[in-house]
Amino acid sequence: MTDISNHIEAVAKALLGEPNPKLSSKTELRYGNNGSLSVDLKGTWFNHETSEGGGVADLIRKHNPLANVPEFLESIGIEVDKPNGHANGHDTIKSSLVATYPYADENGEVLYEVLRFEPKTFRQRRYVDGKAVWGLGDTQPLPYRLPDILNNPTKPILIVEGEKDADTLANLGFVATCNSGGAGKFADSLTQYFKGRDVIIIPDNDKAGDAHVRTVVAKLQGTAKRIKVVKLPVDDKGDVTDWVSTGGDKKGLTQLIKEAEELRERVTPLPTLSLDDIQRLPPVQWLVQDLIPKGSLAMLYGEPGCGKTFIALDIALSIAHKAMWHDHDVNGGQVIYVAGEGVGGLKKRISAWHIHNEMEQQAPFIVIPTSVDLMADEDCGNLADTIRAVATDDVALVIFDTLARSMTGDENSSQDASVVVKAMDTIRETFGCGVLAVHHSGKDSTRKARGSSAWLGAVDASIKIERLGETVSMTVEKQKDAEMIDPMWFNTTSIEVETDPLGLEAETSLVLTKTSDAPAKDKAKGLRPAQRAVLEALTEALIRHGRPSPGGENYPSNVTVVDEKHWKDVAMSKTISEGGDDAKRKAFARAAKELLDKKYAHKWNNLVWTA
Repeated sequence: MTDISNHIEAVAKALLGEPNPKLSSKTELRYGNNGSLSVDLKGTWFNHETSEGGGVADLIRKHNPLANVPEFLESIGIEVDKPNGHANGHDTIKSSLVATYPYADENGEVLYEVLRFEPKTFRQRRYVDGKAVWGLGDTQPLPYRLPDILNNPTKPILIVEGEKDADTLANLGFVATCNSGGAGKFADSLTQYFKGRDVIIIPDNDKAGDAHVRTVVAKLQGTAKRIKVVKLPVDDKGDVTDWVSTGGDKKGLTQLIKEAEELRERVTPLPTLSLDDIQRLPPVQWLVQDLIPKGSLAMLYGEPGCGKTFIALDIALSIAHKAMWHDHDVNGGQVIYVAGEGVGGLKKRISAWHIHNEMEQQAPFIVIPTSVDLMADEDCGNLADTIRAVATDDVALVIFDTLARSMTGDENSSQDASVVVKAMDTIRETFGCGVLAVHHSGKDSTRKARGSSAWLGAVDASIKIERLGETVSMTVEKQKDAEMIDPMWFNTTSIEVETDPLGLEAETSLVLTKTSDAPAKDKAKGLRPAQRAVLEALTEALIRHGRPSPGGENYPSNVTVVDEKHWKDVAMSKTISEGGDDAKRKAFARAAKELLDKKYAHKWNNLVWTA
């Protein structure tokens, strides 16, 4: 017997590469941006996102289920004994494929397979261009043995937890099925195949089986014609295959099904409040005083380049650091920031915030650097699992930046909006936290948040962000449970955060400082559309490429400047003329000169800044 647990570091690095140096330690390797995969150097690993784990052999099989473990170990220079087993009982270095379960569509075409290995593990694979690919990818989940379900429309459907049990029942003459992934993984998309059918659920005799019953019943009530649950007389963790192996047969199961009571749809009484109860209700609890109620669904919206993300980050980091937000009290805690539009500029902005506020970059603040589809059950489940895995404090706020990157549906559809709102509500209820959605306004700057009016109806607080020059205004347009506060204004200041390795150019970012000076909101009303578009382009260029004023006689201090080229590049990407590039260049030159002449913008040499 060979104890291979002490080789887990070499195996992990061979399979996964170098670990995350910031999150790893002398006793543990961490992989991924958030360290979701942990490798204990004593010989075990665990994936906090998928809840999978095991020993060295399991780690090898995770990445290649058909791998010969001893041969793999020898390929990276680790000698092992050929006999099976392991001294401490953790690792076994023998893995064999024992069954393949095909999942076919209504036409009998196999879309994917579930493979069972011994020791008992499962993997899913699909075929792309004739090649096996692990995982389902975008493949729609199907019920196992779907053709049997469709070809026997009058027969009851028996739902079990695994493919082996479904085959056992099919061999007895029943129509039986299960879902891939095991207990608790019954996808919403599967419900369509059980509409108007009699359903019999036969769970394994354990806690996971009981939980699976609750999941399936919740999904199928109101869809299936009738639902029964049959608890078989088997030992703990026993299943229907175990029951058949000890003498159970079709006649006996038919009788058990007949005797089982039909589940009636439960009616949950609605909560009620008396007048006395209402008087005893506590006052509004705030996440950010007078701005975002605790546990609420809030929306922050505005035009591209107006400073939405700066405001959102400013709020998020104040909450994570449990610090005052511009004289507003904060109830702090863990913040999860879902950066659906990428993390390109977040590093500089976060660094600038900490420098400006003189704080160490240590707080319960986690960025998820990818979009999450709130219309997909799998994405929502993965998000919840990730939050549980990474949260080091009570979750206070989850931010989706932007809403458009957090849904695959139509933001103009009230139905799709309702699905997304429900998913956000689930996040709120699960973690007892607030949710803040960052969203765009309509094409016309006078319009409200883009898309369906259902968004505004669903949120507890709606906050509009506008920008002119270097001033950002924030207006609370809806506050469900309190009086709306007066508008707030912020100046943007560019500060240096780091210098490139050659020392040629300083890296800068903007920070917000509250001001009592209201911006001239109506200043741009007399401008032509092309002039407004070019002025907006200058604002956006300042955000993207701005740097501190060089100072001196020709430049005012404490302003952000930008190269005229960057201004022009941004303007050329906007609708400033109906013609081609040549017409756009002429339109830019004309509008830029007019803005400079009217003192909306200022220029010296090739540097430009706003009034």
